[in-house]
Amino acid sequence: MGITHPYSGKCLSTLVELAKDKRVVCTLNRDFSFHCAMLPKGTFHYILLNRAICKN
Repeated sequence: MGITHPYSGKCLSTLVELAKDKRVVCTLNRDFSFHCAMLPKGTFHYILLNRAICKN
């Protein structure tokens, strides 16, 4: 199982406005970038980080 990070509020509304298809490029620790999707769940959207990404 990977790690999830919930997004809501102003950050989420800006991301949804800019990325209509919910596809984004995430950057972790200003070092590692990867393509992902924002997954809706209730009032939050999640970005899933799988094991391979967590190891990097």
